[in-house]
Amino acid sequence: MSLLQRLVTVAVHNWPQKLGALVLAFVMWLAITSSSVTTTQRSMLVPLAAEGVQQSQVAVGVPKMVEVNVSGPSGRIDRLRADNVTATLDLSGLSGEFQQQVSVQTPGGVRLVGVSPNHVIGFLETVGNRDMAVTVALSGSPPSDKLLSLTARPSTVTLTGQQQALQKVFRVVAVAPAREGQARAHPYPVDDAGVPVQNVKVTPSDITIDVTAQAALVSKRVPIDLAVPSGTANASASLSQAEVEIAGPKDVLAGIASVKGTVQLPTPAPQPGRYTLPVKLDLPQGVSALSSPTAVLQVTRPASTP
Repeated sequence: MSLLQRLVTVAVHNWPQKLGALVLAFVMWLAITSSSVTTTQRSMLVPLAAEGVQQSQVAVGVPKMVEVNVSGPSGRIDRLRADNVTATLDLSGLSGEFQQQVSVQTPGGVRLVGVSPNHVIGFLETVGNRDMAVTVALSGSPPSDKLLSLTARPSTVTLTGQQQALQKVFRVVAVAPAREGQARAHPYPVDDAGVPVQNVKVTPSDITIDVTAQAALVSKRVPIDLAVPSGTANASASLSQAEVEIAGPKDVLAGIASVKGTVQLPTPAPQPGRYTLPVKLDLPQGVSALSSPTAVLQVTRPASTP
């Protein structure tokens, strides 16, 4: 008998028993393999999305993440990522206080074991708007010889946020450098203590601030040189005040020791008598008087009298 014939004889000898043993071994292997992967569990943090919230509402008390516990085949669980699982909170048609269940969707072959928290208790608050003027503040030290003027464009911004947050806003501040020119700034809301108020949106978020400079004004008192009015004979004048306070650029005032004053005569020429008349001051451009001096004019006879 050849070798091949002997092998065939051995293979078919008691073949039912051999086939049954082979099937039994395969079933045992499948059972052991299956039982080793179905018990795998895993917990992960998944972002919680609030759905159905209107643009005029904001959901208060909704956690950013929930803990999801899942189970399934070890291969799938090991490859599972947080972005493969979705956690949602349906707030459609709700207003005010709410208590809603968290809904979790898992991929095929992955079973949800639990989610924490399972329910969320919160509040849907209405979002409001408020218009406020911008207050410009300077950063740094301004030049000592100049006055800076500040203009915000636009001068008013719109605040959007929860009513509770909007009520805390005392003013809107934008900061610009203390130098002449144009600057861009981001206005922000603050409370009455100057602390920024959170969760309030400012529109527009970027504004222009124009900073212009002019010479700083100073003041000083100088004597008045009163001139006797022409066209009046036998007339004398006396000032109500010997000095006047003037204001202007520092470098201009430094060169002024006194100012010339002329009595403003009425028309026609005054008749003999006593008159209290304004005094016109001869001041350089950019300089102004902080008071209006007067003079008492005593006329004994007009110039036309022979």
